[in-house]
Amino acid sequence: MACAAVHANLMIGVVLQFGVTLAYLLVAYCYFGVAYTGYHAFGSMTGDQILYSLGHPIWVVCLASVMVIIHVCGSFQVSCCLHCY
Repeated sequence: MACAAVHANLMIGVVLQFGVTLAYLLVAYCYFGVAYTGYHAFGSMTGDQILYSLGHPIWVVCLASVMVIIHVCGSFQVSCCLHCY
């Protein structure tokens, strides 16, 4: 019985890791698609920091910065959780 519980816990970790890897690949695919089409549309007219290239209104830059922070915190939490299983 104990062996089955250990095997079930290992399978949960494997499934979780597969799901997170698949999610990261999907997000990377979307980001690279947006980056490619954005560079194709605007070329080198944008600056190094794309958020600062947005310019005005300033609330758009602030909102985008907050969304980046939320995204990074969520990614860090999922990445740390993988080592729990």
